[in-house]
Amino acid sequence: NSINVSWTNTEKAIANFVVKQGKKEKEIVIPNELITLILEYCDKLHPLLFVNKRWHDNVCRMLWNKIKLNGMTGVKFFSIFGVDVKPLPCKFITSLKIWGQKVKDINILFSEICKACPNLKDLFFIDCGHRLVNNESIEKSLIECKNLKSLGIIKQKR
Repeated sequence: NSINVSWTNTEKAIANFVVKQGKKEKEIVIPNELITLILEYCDKLHPLLFVNKRWHDNVCRMLWNKIKLNGMTGVKFFSIFGVDVKPLPCKFITSLKIWGQKVKDINILFSEICKACPNLKDLFFIDCGHRLVNNESIEKSLIECKNLKSLGIIKQKR
């Protein structure tokens, strides 16, 4: 698995290291952008979740950035919707691709996905059922999804 994260202002982030003068020692605060660049070279990200809170947040963002769902993974993912409590990683999801998902519960609309994942920018439905993607859910999602930049509906069978 490779994750490509790029920042145009990496040089600026390096130049803006904050050095705090303490009573006994100096503390260097590394920007999150640089931590993410360092973490890209790691083969296994899961153990890095336990280093500290900053590394945990950066690793979560890398792991949950782009999600692809099909079959049972989609069923498990959609089971969280309709519940008031949303999982913490939902805030890190920026891209979501859903293949062949046939949701039996008509109350699950993809506007609920947008509500649960506030940073979602790209959303693609490939060969999904009409109960999940319909005119009502498209209208509601335009209200809920403020950050959505692209929406793809491919091979929609009605």
